[in-house]
Amino acid sequence: MLRPEHLWQPEELGPVLQHQLAAPLDFGQNAPPSATPSPVESAGLSTVRELLENAHPPLTLLQQLKAFAKAQALDPNHLIPPEIAEVVYYAAIVAAMLQCGQRITQLDDDALRIGLNGLLERSWLDEGMRRLLTSGLAYFSKTSTL
Repeated sequence: MLRPEHLWQPEELGPVLQHQLAAPLDFGQNAPPSATPSPVESAGLSTVRELLENAHPPLTLLQQLKAFAKAQALDPNHLIPPEIAEVVYYAAIVAAMLQCGQRITQLDDDALRIGLNGLLERSWLDEGMRRLLTSGLAYFSKTSTL
């Protein structure tokens, strides 16, 4: 029997990633309305891709996205393929470091480089994610040699 993470063929993962990146940001949808705009409303963001590619993303949203992706990667009843969750997880970490100057993971630079190198070997990554992850790899490679 195939394990759930093997239900998707590599050629199917690119379109699934595109779908996930186009998904709306709906963190806090169940929260009661308040007079203060949510980070999503404040930043004018509507999709996961917009958050990850924003020059000044709200750190709280990147933290929430990372937590969601990590949970999906570990959940046997995941909503998205673990391979996609892993890309989103690392992308959130990289965006937080590069765009916000904040580390939102306990992974050390060596672990981040190993993970990013593995992701960059995936042929189905789109150019936007490949560019973000490559920038993250360069950053974490530079910081570990200081």
